[in-house]
Amino acid sequence: MNKPRTVEFLIARGANQRSRDKEGRNVLHTILAPDSWARTDIKDLKALLKLFDKEAIKEMSTERCSIHPGALTPIGLWLSTSKGDYKSDSVVSLLAEYSDVAALEMINGEGDLPLHVVSPIHSIEQVVV
Repeated sequence: MNKPRTVEFLIARGANQRSRDKEGRNVLHTILAPDSWARTDIKDLKALLKLFDKEAIKEMSTERCSIHPGALTPIGLWLSTSKGDYKSDSVVSLLAEYSDVAALEMINGEGDLPLHVVSPIHSIEQVVV
């Protein structure tokens, strides 16, 4: 796949690593979005993250976008859209290496921390059973 090489080329030519799209997503949000080719493969994700300035990735990890449920950090976006389909422990571990710890302590638009989003308990009925 030539996408990492293209990203590397654009960065080397001065592409703005801190740009945002119309939904307020930064590059890290975009990398972790549901339609991203890199989000499902830890090797691709790691290779792509290595291309970006580590401090920029750290700062982007605490930026929020306007995608539902709103106020999602990149980690929050990934957790809210992964639905356990991917190897979340390896992805979250990799993101934690590049992220500011504050990203793990930020609530989303529904008032949930990342830990709440991945909690196996989704309703009171499951607790009562």
